[in-house]
Amino acid sequence: MRTRDTFDVMSSTAAALADAVAVFVGFLLAVWIRFDAGWIPLRHEAAPPRMMYFYGAAIGALLFLFIFRSLGLYIRPQTGSFSDKIPRLIRATGWGILLAVVLAYGVQINPPFSRITVGLSFFTIAALVLLERWILFRLEWNLARHREEVNRVVVLGTDAIAVHIKRALKNEPTLRSRIVAFLRCGAAAPQAEIPADLIRGGVDDLSGFIERGEVDQVIVADITLPNQRLAEIMLLCERNLVSFQIVPDLFGLLTQKVRMTMVGDVPLLGISKWPLDYCRRGGGAD
Repeated sequence: MRTRDTFDVMSSTAAALADAVAVFVGFLLAVWIRFDAGWIPLRHEAAPPRMMYFYGAAIGALLFLFIFRSLGLYIRPQTGSFSDKIPRLIRATGWGILLAVVLAYGVQINPPFSRITVGLSFFTIAALVLLERWILFRLEWNLARHREEVNRVVVLGTDAIAVHIKRALKNEPTLRSRIVAFLRCGAAAPQAEIPADLIRGGVDDLSGFIERGEVDQVIVADITLPNQRLAEIMLLCERNLVSFQIVPDLFGLLTQKVRMTMVGDVPLLGISKWPLDYCRRGGGAD
């Protein structure tokens, strides 16, 4: 069973703390540009009280954390390239600014928040969030390369798709996954790129791996498996709290909510996690 280990929890916590600091500092930076830098003329002789913006920045940081969490920006491990995450971060920042504006102008204060400052804060916050997220992404990626591979994967299939999955897992160190076995699903000869010592039987041997506790995740690469057999494998994994994923195909027997993740450029379908997926049977997460 794949668990959320300490590294994933620490990565999520670090991202949340860094986001809060980036939003807080970004908003105060916008205040400085508007009132203190001298780049934008003031309409009044005196600038508004700074404590009003200080408290506003603190409340805004909490609001942004809620929005970022609702958009799944703290899910770990994260995969793919950083450029794939930029649109989501920009969209989350935009939603945060929009809700902050609604909240700010819904509260009657005198003087009101500067509209120019709020507009500037979108750019300052977005820039700082992207910077700190890029730094954290590189740190997570490099740290994961030197940590133990804790997620044991069994791939059902020995065809070209299985080879592609093998490469994709190798190129995603944040998943900290290693393939412990390829299981044949038919009589076709396995691909030459699959090591012979990792071909450890057929699909009927999967139950033995699960019973011995040698697998945390099952990936179905051979999409020619009958639907009835796929359903049996899915239920076997569910009963033993083993993650089940399949390369997308017409598979209509899944009766639970489906979640798609990307491993490199390979899309995988899986069942949404249960709360018990974050607890080891008979013990806690490492």
